[in-house]
Amino acid sequence: MRTVNFKSFFETMYLPSIGKDPLDFVVGTAAGNRQVGYVNDALVEAGHYAFWPELLVIEERTLNDDNVLPWSATGKTDIDAIEGIFATEAEAIARKGHLWFEQGPAGYRVFDRSGTVWARLRPYPPVFSRTAYAAGTTYSVDDLCYTATLGKSWISVDDDNTGNDPESDDGSYWEEVVLPAEFVPYLKARAGSAHLFDERKFDAAGLKESKANTILFKLKKSKGL
Repeated sequence: MRTVNFKSFFETMYLPSIGKDPLDFVVGTAAGNRQVGYVNDALVEAGHYAFWPELLVIEERTLNDDNVLPWSATGKTDIDAIEGIFATEAEAIARKGHLWFEQGPAGYRVFDRSGTVWARLRPYPPVFSRTAYAAGTTYSVDDLCYTATLGKSWISVDDDNTGNDPESDDGSYWEEVVLPAEFVPYLKARAGSAHLFDERKFDAAGLKESKANTILFKLKKSKGL
């Protein structure tokens, strides 16, 4: 999957597309954080629009005593949605031989199966931050920060994460939050629409939202989804 550096996207692609000077959006300011919020909301919409092949994860998972595949498990990817559940890895890769399942409050109950299964799952969409990393702050799992040197957003993978600079970390405490490059045109249009709506430019916001929807529809169609 091709990705784009978050700083590059935000400062050289997105902000200019809405007529804003990146110098007016210093890291950590309310105005900048509001724009990042528009981008994050657009990413959620894009992520939920389809089971994008590039974002899917294939994992072996263990069913609990009720034959339920839980939403989360230690050392495994948290599940946003399931595309399919299979008996073997080969079947999951080929998308053949779906097992029957139903969604419930605790996860996905799988019929006529116990033990382990293989799931084609969609992780939660990425979330970005422009709140600067602080060496004296203790970060918990899923806490976010931003480092300006590399222009990257990071997510903590440890519950007692203090004094570990994301830019020099070996992956023990932080993971980079990556931006899928193919979503860039949609994000510019959809986040830009939210920005225009916030400025009460409703007609322009509607046109930009329509453009965003068309971009996402064409992207989905191009992948045969």
